[in-house]
Amino acid sequence: MGQRFAPSYANIYMSEWEREALAKCTHKPLIYLRFLDDIFGIWTHDIEHFQNLSKPSTPSTTSHTRLHTKVYFKTTDTHALLHKNSYHPKHTFRGIIKSQIIRFHRICSQQSDFNKATSLLFKALRNRAYSKRFLRQIKNSTLASLAPTRSHTPPAPAQVSVTTPNKKVVQGLVPNPNPYPKQGLHPNPNPYPKQGLHPDPTPHPNPTSTLDGFTS
Repeated sequence: MGQRFAPSYANIYMSEWEREALAKCTHKPLIYLRFLDDIFGIWTHDIEHFQNLSKPSTPSTTSHTRLHTKVYFKTTDTHALLHKNSYHPKHTFRGIIKSQIIRFHRICSQQSDFNKATSLLFKALRNRAYSKRFLRQIKNSTLASLAPTRSHTPPAPAQVSVTTPNKKVVQGLVPNPNPYPKQGLHPNPNPYPKQGLHPDPTPHPNPTSTLDGFTS
């Protein structure tokens, strides 16, 4: 938010504003949540009673009891990010694009909205000397490091590779209940399987010397 005091100032201003605004409301929202100057609410009344209607920064819709969100770009947003020919460290350009992709990935609940937001950003960055290859590489590497959040299909069964004695690899779709399928790979309950390797519980079975009548 710019200055260090800005979040505190926003909280002070918005807390006073919402206190007065909600007190005057004859029709109150079902849910009203706020983080700094970002507000989320659910309005169950008709549109005529919503006098301060404005375009939300994060549009949302409902579909089959699921809440879908997507990125909202203001009409004045020019996506004027750092120019590629700027004399900044090279990792700065990659970090800026990666942060935007992560932001889109977190906000957009549907893949189509994520693709649309990314395409709009990349189109603007192409005019700021970013190459298609550079943008594509960062997008692919970033998405590969993120967990899929929009996939509604169940995860594929885990694949287990088992190496047979003849060195052939067999792919199994069901995890092996025995984590040690081959003889000799599992931990031996007897750590000293061979005769003579384990500590002898009677190290001196035949005493050979005595001292003052005591056997040693």
